[in-house]
Amino acid sequence: MFRTAFATLLLSLALQEKPLPDRTNFLIEFQVKRQGIWKMFGNSDDAKLLAQYTYKETVSEMALDSSGKTKKTQRDVFERIPTRVAGHIYRRQIVNNGVPLTQKELDKQDKQNEESLTKQEANIRKSTATFLARWKEDERKFEDGLVRDLDKRGLTGEERKAEEERARKAFVQARSAANRPPPKMEDSWVLMASDFQLVRREVIEDISTIVMTFKPNPKYKGSGDTDEKILQHAAGRVWVSEDDFQLVKIEVEVTAPISFGMGLLAKIQPGSKGVFEWRKINNEVWLPYREDFTAKLRILLLKGQHMRELHEYSDYQKYVVKTEIKKVE
Repeated sequence: MFRTAFATLLLSLALQEKPLPDRTNFLIEFQVKRQGIWKMFGNSDDAKLLAQYTYKETVSEMALDSSGKTKKTQRDVFERIPTRVAGHIYRRQIVNNGVPLTQKELDKQDKQNEESLTKQEANIRKSTATFLARWKEDERKFEDGLVRDLDKRGLTGEERKAEEERARKAFVQARSAANRPPPKMEDSWVLMASDFQLVRREVIEDISTIVMTFKPNPKYKGSGDTDEKILQHAAGRVWVSEDDFQLVKIEVEVTAPISFGMGLLAKIQPGSKGVFEWRKINNEVWLPYREDFTAKLRILLLKGQHMRELHEYSDYQKYVVKTEIKKVE
């Protein structure tokens, strides 16, 4: 263990000698091209790989007294299972407050999940059909407009054919993702709402990370939606893997009261804080590792609550679907 710690220390010292990456380029890679801090809310850049893994989530909910001591604890356990719907992970509860669920309760959950998947598939089919219809309608409008333009210009024969090919090629390129303008900081309201600064390098489990600080940008005037409101009242630190720009760890603390519904629905008090961590599994996919947050809040004008919630993830396994081929008699 001493040798490992010493090697990590030497690696950290060596990395500090390297100049930090360009701030603008690094933030574009992290927050514009990728999910960035949205990883906290379950978003992922590794959707295909994520769908290949199962793991366990243990949740401990603790009610705290005014001094921060635990008064009551509830412990639940969930299985995180990929499904046939891309991006949807089935959070299957197997333990409720320390008591394993019965087979009947598990079957009920499975049935509800299947119903949810069926609805999602129907919505996907509907949205896909809508998208394709709009795509074809755009093509029809383009072709109609092209014909009118060429007729107006009096083009015929080979000249008309050449102009048709040129216009259609330009139309296809304009719709192509490869033809989009280069990403910039302004493409992410997150980077506008908060001031991110690159501070130093740190090594976390042999992975070089760039440590950044963030705090509200007082000049930013947003729409006032929930996400913006939270970010405008929070500060903290972010650890980002240097080789693939993935969120490894984030510490966030509420710096000013956050009110919902003019403070009537809920109010989160300053000092509420959380830590979220991920680990790279099998050197191919980033999965949640630990989430620990403590909050002081009031809901519906009721007595204030002081609580802590700890999520611990374990038992990572690659999900394998076995296919058996039977000989037909």
